[in-house]
Amino acid sequence: MKVGASVGVLPDQGGKTLGVGDDLTVWSTYADLRYGNFSLLGEYFGSNNDHGASATLDASSWGYWVMASYRFGAYEPVLRYGYLDSDGRGVQTGDGIRSAASGGTMDTLWECFLGVNWYIVGNEAKHEVKLQGGLVLGGSDDVPITGAEASADVTGFRTQLQVNF
Repeated sequence: MKVGASVGVLPDQGGKTLGVGDDLTVWSTYADLRYGNFSLLGEYFGSNNDHGASATLDASSWGYWVMASYRFGAYEPVLRYGYLDSDGRGVQTGDGIRSAASGGTMDTLWECFLGVNWYIVGNEAKHEVKLQGGLVLGGSDDVPITGAEASADVTGFRTQLQVNF
């Protein structure tokens, strides 16, 4: 099992306009649990963003992701879920879900991936060539102060070829 944490302080990188004195602090904690062919990974993260929601409101966004897999020889089914709450800062669907359309700027974002890894070259300890593919479901939601509730949905198929040198 591996566990860890990180923190970063980015002066003048917060707020709605960069470089005007608003600071951004980011942090995360993660865990990587492996037992035989089973793997469970996860991360919980957050930020404190001076004037991130508006000129008078800070944003304290947070989120998490968790991923489970079980390897059967050269194949490994994977299930991953992630969630983000921007606390008024705003996030576009395309920022958190690769190749997704913008969907507009909203407050929360979620993604679910159900797929499989195929280890073409390599053994248990060394993954030299891997093909990944699977179904992606996701979306973003917002409840504005005035007006109607808004949402954007994502459905797609994602593939990726990974080659390690």
